Amino acid sequence: TPPVPELLPRPPRGFTGRRAELAALDAAVGGGDAPVCLVTGPAGVGKTAFALHWAYRRRADFPDGRLFADLRGFSDTPAPDAGTVLREFLLALGVPAQRVPETAAARGALFRTLTEGRRLLVVLDNARSSEQVRPLLPGGDHCATLVTSRDRLGGLVASDAARPVPLGHLPAADSAALLASVLGEDRIAAEPEAAERLAGLCDGLPLALRV
Repeated sequence: TPPVPELLPRPPRGFTGRRAELAALDAAVGGGDAPVCLVTGPAGVGKTAFALHWAYRRRADFPDGRLFADLRGFSDTPAPDAGTVLREFLLALGVPAQRVPETAAARGALFRTLTEGRRLLVVLDNARSSEQVRPLLPGGDHCATLVTSRDRLGGLVASDAARPVPLGHLPAADSAALLASVLGEDRIAAEPEAAERLAGLCDGLPLALRV
């Protein structure tokens, strides 16, 4: 029996709102074979938290495993190359280290072969370009890939029919709910005007609201 990989980081705490976007992602994933879905939005809008929340919410739909890689496309640290990410994926899928191919192209071919016929979720976080994503796409019709990026990655939309799910700033009610999860409902209730001002200053950005 092949192993069931679980590479997802811990689920985000205090996630709130985004009902329309979650429904849009549900529809995008359910809308065809081997879907590639693209979560886009500005820095701090909560793309990673959104993707992980959805992934945990839909874990049962992917009984053969969940893979995750931070592509660090907009990070100060160097981005991992495709070969490095594919090696981690292959090891997670049960390939012995000594049998991992030497080249990125061969690793990609083996990855697509192993994922053929499996119901697997691949989350590629913080992608800078379509070229960074393409070698990491699984094979078969039953896998889903969820990509997050600050850019729209039009090349991925054109070549792989990626379905965009854009995230905007949180509305006021959701910002208040997120603040309550961070600071406590009692404190928000005691100082509602201060909480409203703080939510306004953070401009509906979940990262700013959490900090």
